[in-house]
Amino acid sequence: MTFTTQALVDGPVFDSALRFAAAYSKQQPTNIDSIVEMGWAATLISEQEGGAGGSLDDLVAIIDGLGQHAIALPLLERCALIPLLLAAIEQSSSGRQWLTGIADGTYAISTLSTTQPDLGQSALTATRDSGGDRFSLQGNLQGAMLCAHATHYLIFAKQTSSDEALIFLVAAAELPAPTKHYRSIDGVQTVDLTFENTAVPNRQCLIQGPEAVAAITAAQNMALLATSVDTVSAMGSLLEQTIQYLKTRTQFEVTLSSFQALRHRTVEMYVRYESARGMLQECLRHSLTDTDQPRRLALLKLCLGEAARFSAQAAIQLHGGMGMSEETLAARLAQRLITNEYRYGDRLFYAKALRHPVEPNA
Repeated sequence: MTFTTQALVDGPVFDSALRFAAAYSKQQPTNIDSIVEMGWAATLISEQEGGAGGSLDDLVAIIDGLGQHAIALPLLERCALIPLLLAAIEQSSSGRQWLTGIADGTYAISTLSTTQPDLGQSALTATRDSGGDRFSLQGNLQGAMLCAHATHYLIFAKQTSSDEALIFLVAAAELPAPTKHYRSIDGVQTVDLTFENTAVPNRQCLIQGPEAVAAITAAQNMALLATSVDTVSAMGSLLEQTIQYLKTRTQFEVTLSSFQALRHRTVEMYVRYESARGMLQECLRHSLTDTDQPRRLALLKLCLGEAARFSAQAAIQLHGGMGMSEETLAARLAQRLITNEYRYGDRLFYAKALRHPVEPNA
């Protein structure tokens, strides 16, 4: 009984991310911004803006490498969603300025992600004041992830008068003080933020209307794809860790891998992993702008929710007491899988959405 996780996109980018993840998981927390240090924030930024001009395959390789060690860096928010959203501000010197700043490390911009499954259904409303030179933001954001090194955040809101989608760029220092602090299952720090008529100048509204809706829809697809890559990567690594544990751990003077019931349970994990990997590769073969891609991604997220939860529970059972210790990589991977199910919509949300499809951000 042997198994070795295979990279989704093999090559030097994956190898570099995997080596980083292995070292990062063993070191003490530092104040170094690892995303900037490794140059990952510039992956999807074009060379004209000072970025690496990388492709989606490069980003997938990075997420895959980190996912095998359950590294909870805000890679999705900072390296995938932000370049995609800022690139939507076409022919804008402002957009180019921020992209260049991200590429050279001047700015660290993140989305203000919450537990809301749909990025377009923001809990914030924006009201333009009587003078017309600023907006007032109102609402509560629950479970927002604040990145330790972020200098600015992109915030999604709906205009009260027209229900029009808006995207604001706000400095981290301008955010209201958190009202509550949480720690997610996989160790990510999140907070509740209450906006009470928070004033934002017009110039900080980067995009609005149909263009904002299109950008947010593309970001939603990217969020689902990147979360799925992280999930499949963690499933593969968890399967590998479980098999290694069963081959080395002994009970009644024989290895656990010799027990047929445990072998059958492991095979179930393997079948679900290979099925999930195949579905993910099918999505990766299609562009994010493909008209059928949102449905593919919804189906993938639905199936992954069930498969990942099964794998996490089975691995914990097969590890016994060791499966409950966060010092064990398998336990951290299981925590990551369970948490990923709820990021950008759980399986129940997508089961309902697939039965009753609606227009994006309707």
